[in-house]
Amino acid sequence: MTNLPTFTVSGVPLTLLDVGDPRLTGPQIGIALSGLEQVHMRHFSDYPHMIEEIGRWREDGWPDPDVVVHNWLALHDGGPVGEFLVHTNTRRGIILFHFFAVDLEIRRAFPRGWLSHLTNAFLARGQADCAAVGRHLLGCMCEVPDDHVRKWTRQGFRHLPMEYGEPAGGRYHATPVEYIHQAAVVRTMPRASALPPAVVSGQAVRAFLLDYYGLPTDEPQVRRMLEEVDGEAIAS
Repeated sequence: MTNLPTFTVSGVPLTLLDVGDPRLTGPQIGIALSGLEQVHMRHFSDYPHMIEEIGRWREDGWPDPDVVVHNWLALHDGGPVGEFLVHTNTRRGIILFHFFAVDLEIRRAFPRGWLSHLTNAFLARGQADCAAVGRHLLGCMCEVPDDHVRKWTRQGFRHLPMEYGEPAGGRYHATPVEYIHQAAVVRTMPRASALPPAVVSGQAVRAFLLDYYGLPTDEPQVRRMLEEVDGEAIAS
């Protein structure tokens, strides 16, 4: 893929293409979406609903005007090798890291610190998204398997002491809702460091459960999770 509006991150041998960039032409959109689908299904075959979600968003836009969507396709030597799906919820001042993946054979050749470089670059994008509407980025959240927690705590995230779960099917969850256990990890931005931890983590969990998944506050598990995060006492 050539002549595309891409950007790079210092210290990471990848080229990143936001498939939502309005400068993409019709044929380029098709190629980019196809590449993103290939990568996503290689790494997250248990989440096929994301392909439908991305397609709907590209055609109709995101339904929440306070959310900025970034679906980055990672390219190496012109070919699709990874994805970084990120949403900035400017209303809550939270950036959500949904899916991060790079093909193993490519990742093995990366220099040390590559994840830190990418994380900081995406946080900077989130800060810019918030600043564009006169708001501030408070923090970032990821939902991750338990065996990935350490990877993210090394990046300055903290593991929330709560029993957290994501709805099976994501935004297309069934009723009644079934939940899949995940660990919730949150990173607080320096500007919000003086706030109680529960303020940032509470906004982050709400950004996922209420705003992204569209779950009702009176759903029993949602109510329990919100009560847990609002009452958290995390040693800094």
